[in-house]
Amino acid sequence: MTDGAPAGSGAAASAGGVPERAGDAQTGQPAPASMWPLPAAAAGALLPAHAGEVAAAPFVPPTPGQLRLRRLHRRLREYALLTRLHRPIGTLLLLWPVLWALWIAADGLPDLRILALFIAGTVLTRSAGCVINDFADRDFDPHVRRTRDRPLAARRVSPYEALALFVVLMLMAFVVVLQLDLLTVQLSLIGAVLAATYPFFKRFFPAPQLYLGIAFGWGVPMAFTAQV
Repeated sequence: MTDGAPAGSGAAASAGGVPERAGDAQTGQPAPASMWPLPAAAAGALLPAHAGEVAAAPFVPPTPGQLRLRRLHRRLREYALLTRLHRPIGTLLLLWPVLWALWIAADGLPDLRILALFIAGTVLTRSAGCVINDFADRDFDPHVRRTRDRPLAARRVSPYEALALFVVLMLMAFVVVLQLDLLTVQLSLIGAVLAATYPFFKRFFPAPQLYLGIAFGWGVPMAFTAQV
């Protein structure tokens, strides 16, 4: 027992809800009030009402220029899907025999200018072929699981847009082939007819893959006439 302090004084103080001051063991002086632990309710009362809350950023409406850019981005994305730029395997299948023909015709490394023109023309022609194929099948593709999400089948691109895109791509391919000799240009016209008519020809032709094979391989004679 300490000097005259009742035995139960500390317990009584705790039971009353008032914390007992912790005195300094050396000086015997009570601890300063700033060191006392504040009750949770009192501590909360000292904080501002909005403490801990994250202020929401004010809404800033997009400008007309930003809206136009967003619409343009969406349209370009749909056009890229329509031309199968995200699936280059078709372009590679078209390009492979053309590259073989260029190397064989040149008996080694072909002319780099001719090589670049054929690569660009193959990419443009294959993209145009995908567009006209989806245009021809736009009423059938929505009923097929594999094709129902294509831009034309899902009606995210209109038929008029698809036709305009097809014409633009074919004109670009024609500008590319105009850089070559006259015979190659004449052969390219036949190739353009093959690419444009296959989607409709396959509906009644008994061997559509044969027709498609001719269209796919038409770049071979063009490569020989351009290189030799």
